[in-house]
Amino acid sequence: MTQRLWGEDAMRILLSAAYSIIEPLGLIYLAGLAKELGHQTRIVLVRDFDFRPLFERVEEFRPDLVGFNVYTGTHKPVYEAMRRLNAMGITTVMGGPHATYFAEDAAQYARHVVRGEGFTGFRHILEGTAPAGVFFDEKLLREGFPCPDRATFYDEHPLHRDNPIKNDITAVGCPWGCTYCFNVQFLKIYGAFRLVARPVEAVIAALEEIRQRWPTRLIFFQDDVFGFNIPWLEEFVRQYRDRVRIPWHAQIRLELTRDPRRLKLFKEGGCCGITTAIESADPWVRKHILDRDGMTNEEIVEGCARIKAAGLRLRTEQITALPTSDLGLDLSTLRLNVQIRPDMAWNSIFAPYRGTDLGELAVRWGYYGGNNDDLSETFFDRSVLTFHWGDRYQTDPTKPNPARRPFSHEENERYRD
Repeated sequence: MTQRLWGEDAMRILLSAAYSIIEPLGLIYLAGLAKELGHQTRIVLVRDFDFRPLFERVEEFRPDLVGFNVYTGTHKPVYEAMRRLNAMGITTVMGGPHATYFAEDAAQYARHVVRGEGFTGFRHILEGTAPAGVFFDEKLLREGFPCPDRATFYDEHPLHRDNPIKNDITAVGCPWGCTYCFNVQFLKIYGAFRLVARPVEAVIAALEEIRQRWPTRLIFFQDDVFGFNIPWLEEFVRQYRDRVRIPWHAQIRLELTRDPRRLKLFKEGGCCGITTAIESADPWVRKHILDRDGMTNEEIVEGCARIKAAGLRLRTEQITALPTSDLGLDLSTLRLNVQIRPDMAWNSIFAPYRGTDLGELAVRWGYYGGNNDDLSETFFDRSVLTFHWGDRYQTDPTKPNPARRPFSHEENERYRD
């Protein structure tokens, strides 16, 4: 297959990401941008690192360009797929979290690598104005959000089309710097926190299309922090309850429940539930390990109670198997949830993503010695850390954590009781 040089001619574009029951929102918006520029796009999702369906689609669709949204932990098989595509003469593009924080590494495998948000970079690539290599626009979302192209995705993915829960995003930006999250580095590359929200009218128009065209019983907003800006939220609520009228769920930080206007607006606008992260019941871990010291346990309980008192369902999130953690500490997080009594308590196993503050500290403290090739596609099946018995408050980052013996069977049984 010969690599194509393009200008104004329409291209065939194939976008790909790891499979999730949540729609690949970034790809759907990129497909919308490509459609706006007159190109034809298809989206392929990869399950369990099996790239055979992708290459079958390549043979059938014969794309001019293939782009991947890459997360750390899936990068090695994506790199291998990129090698094959490059050998076929197809222009390759890589974006997403891994490409953002390991751009020079990714650039060895893709013709174009986009750091940060991808809309401006993708437009330059499609218009032929981006040189090969790493593209980064220091102004976050310089041209705003394109219109999403859900129809193209849903036409070929009936499970997502028929899922009664549809997902969307209204804004990019989070002011907090949790150590396990890439947002710390995201803030660094852009210089400061900046919330970029879609215009309310654009959000409502896109949700109206969902309501009119596809079976939907719930909208789940995947913003890191939904409704951060109160004036935006007030306008959203006014339009949503008049024009959309589908129950919705959103994610917020518990600190934001201190403003009584926010939960009141959520309820008035048709919100039926909130997801909020607790992460750990141990205040020391939240402060010194996670950099989440904004609330005491008592304030966490009070914030969750405010959500429930507003008539909203509550879903909590937590992380187990953190560096410096032990079974007893993780069980204390379970006990805190028993006290809070959420409608759902969701838990993930810590993944030491290299490039995050906590991922690097896990290496320096001796909990992890890998390069993320060993990470699972999910957060639920196993920990890749090596845990040691001893003082979990040994956290001097200038010193390796001393080797200590692992839990014995008897010790695990005692903690379990």
